[in-house]
Formats: sequence, C-alpha cells, structure tokens
Amino acid sequence: MVYAVQPPMVGLAVASLVCGIAGWLIPCLFGVPGIAAVVCGHMALQRLKQQPQLRGRGQAIAGLILGYPGAVVVAILAISYVIGSLAQPS
Repeated sequence: MVYAVQPPMVGLAVASLVCGIAGWLIPCLFGVPGIAAVVCGHMALQRLKQQPQLRGRGQAIAGLILGYPGAVVVAILAISYVIGSLAQPS
C-alpha cells in the first residue's frame, strides 16, 4: 500500500481562519480578531507565494473574507472616537 505525503499546511492560514471565525462568533471583542485574521491571512498568502508547494491558500482567503468586516468595524469605531473627542468642548 502506498501513501501519498501531503505538503505541510501554513499555520498562519489556519490562524487567519480561526481568528476570522472568532470575530463573527464573539462580537463583543469589537473586531480585534478581524485585524488578526487580516494580518495572518496576508502573511500566509505571502509565504504561499514564496513557497508554492505548501497548502493553506483557501484557509487564508477565507480568513481574509471573514476578517475584513471586523477590521472595518474597528477602523470606524476608532475614527468616530477621534472625531467625537475632537468635537467635545474642553
């Protein structure tokens, strides 16, 4: 019997997917896992571009798709906080 050896999976791709899912399942974290999902996803895609024999492209892309909305929420909250604090009379 012959077993095929699969190439290793990029851990950052899995981390991106897990953080993206966590951002949707635990909304009280205010999108912080979304930022981690985006960062890990882009790092995984960069590593996959350098080493095409590795696996994990689908997980990295799924993590990016799930993570970007959370990252946008964090950006909107940060911008509204800055604008709100500037508008307050001192």
